Amino acid sequence: MVTSFETDIAILFTDDDAQCMRGKGVNLRSFGYMGSDHGDDVFTDHANANHVLARLEGRELPRMPLGSSESASRFRQRSHI
Repeated sequence: MVTSFETDIAILFTDDDAQCMRGKGVNLRSFGYMGSDHGDDVFTDHANANHVLARLEGRELPRMPLGSSESASRFRQRSHI
């Protein structure tokens, strides 16, 4: 099954979630940001998406507005990280 960012990933986040996190430098509605395969000091690849997942799971601050294990599970399944 093919995953579409617009119909499978971006819809997991409300407009309020996206606006709140954009103020923290996290662009939940941008495929360029969320789909980037670049790593950082913490994650060797797909750092932006991995940081979002860590925030959803409560392993990293600031926590994502959704902050539930169900949301994290759906994000993990749909983003394939």
